[in-house]
Amino acid sequence: MIVKRVLAFFLLLFCVFVLSGITFRTWGYSEEKKIGNQISTSVIDKNAATNKTKVEVAENNEENSKNPLRYTLHFILCVFFLAAVFYLIRKSRITSSVRKFLYLVSIIIFGLGFNSSPSPMGPLKDTISMFGNLPEIIHPRLFAILTYLGLVIIANKFICSWVCQLGVLQDFIFRLNRNAKDNKGIIRQFKVPFILSNSIRILFFVTITVSSFLWAINLIDFINPFAIFHGIELQLPGWIFVGCILIMSIFIYRPWCNLFCPFGLLSWLFEKLSFYKIRVNYQTCDLCEACVDSCPSEAMNAILKKKRTLPDCFSCGSCIKACHSASIRFGSHFHSIK
Repeated sequence: MIVKRVLAFFLLLFCVFVLSGITFRTWGYSEEKKIGNQISTSVIDKNAATNKTKVEVAENNEENSKNPLRYTLHFILCVFFLAAVFYLIRKSRITSSVRKFLYLVSIIIFGLGFNSSPSPMGPLKDTISMFGNLPEIIHPRLFAILTYLGLVIIANKFICSWVCQLGVLQDFIFRLNRNAKDNKGIIRQFKVPFILSNSIRILFFVTITVSSFLWAINLIDFINPFAIFHGIELQLPGWIFVGCILIMSIFIYRPWCNLFCPFGLLSWLFEKLSFYKIRVNYQTCDLCEACVDSCPSEAMNAILKKKRTLPDCFSCGSCIKACHSASIRFGSHFHSIK
């Protein structure tokens, strides 16, 4: 049964990427052709023509900057890595040491190996920035966003949890400051109230959107923490911000993801639609709250108490291992492992 579920997950993952790619190419080329015809055969406003030309240039530059072999390899490794993690978390085999090992492997492959691109945040950041400069949505980035959201719907935050370069790095740093049971920090760690963290994240999203639309300024480029993988030149304030994020990761769970990340905010809105996510068997749960203690955020407390507003759950699996009664599973519904 578990093999069938892993294969089903693998197939869904593959379909999301393939459909996204097909749609991107179909829409991208047809839109490019349409714009070209409009510019060449229609008498249009000079500013409109300039904007359309800019869109074409942006699309062509993006297409030319992609190395098909590199992106194909990234896709293959991503699928196999997520499928392996999916199998392990479904079988409740992700212990503290296994989790740190998987994070380290992910950092090496998707961070050091592929630098900062592709990443879940990149397409959304660029779409906001480019839409603020141009009255068009750049289709490749739009469909990249839809692809990532498709992954969120298949398995809750899996893309953020296990293959986002920066997210995994923050999580790895956080876990280094945990005891052997992985339920509290060696140096005290803090759980930021979700109402506070999400309010900051919403305010940040509004700020970068307004700055892009009104002044055509991409604020994230000045503080982009993904720069540590790509070697992008940042000014001193940017490096200070990146340093603060990494230091905060010792004490706070995924500070960039929970306090700033635009895609983190967007994917949080889709979490309730996820097929596979953390589920509790309330018939066997004895409410010992060991899962709440092990959870690095407020997510498990909200899930256990059936709160209407749920904080981001990154499907790390800490709660599953901490449960003494085997009442927590990662699945499309609760089931008992035989």
